[in-house]
Amino acid sequence: MRQLSKRIQEKSETAEDEELCKVRMLRKELRILDDEFRTLSKATSYEATPLVIGFEFPIACEEDIERLETTVKSDSSIRKQYIQYLQIMKPLRLTIVHAFNKFFTDKAMTNYNWHGLEKAEFPRAPKKAMQKYDIFYACMMEAWKSHGIDKAQLVEQLKKTVYHICRRRYTKNQSLKKKCRFIELRE
Repeated sequence: MRQLSKRIQEKSETAEDEELCKVRMLRKELRILDDEFRTLSKATSYEATPLVIGFEFPIACEEDIERLETTVKSDSSIRKQYIQYLQIMKPLRLTIVHAFNKFFTDKAMTNYNWHGLEKAEFPRAPKKAMQKYDIFYACMMEAWKSHGIDKAQLVEQLKKTVYHICRRRYTKNQSLKKKCRFIELRE
């Protein structure tokens, strides 16, 4: 009986090892395909590094976000450049949450969330609705449609992104408060 259970256990371990090897091979192939996609995307672009004339990424302040929005709405060539930048800078496997910092800094996104909050009372500040901005919705949808992202996924990923930005800001503020308290205690 012990020998039988031992043989069954050995077979299940080898099956798990084989499954693990398959997963690793698939991940490796996916990385290779992702690199090839990025290379092909760059080859079809005008330059190796995508460029949006008049803007430096990641966007670092709210004024530049507003300027980008206005420019994208009024100038179709800047819109195309921005969409191309989004396509190239977000790898196929990377989620929007993890790629978003290539486009906008946390500081620039301080006064934005998905739905917006116009009538805020102290201590909350009013927020601008990302869903009303072409640079956050229409352009990103157009850029990442080829990545298999649909409207629902885009909205979900952008909401998660806003959540992560808020958590990072909260953690940073708490850390600063803790340091200030520690300094006060030492003095």
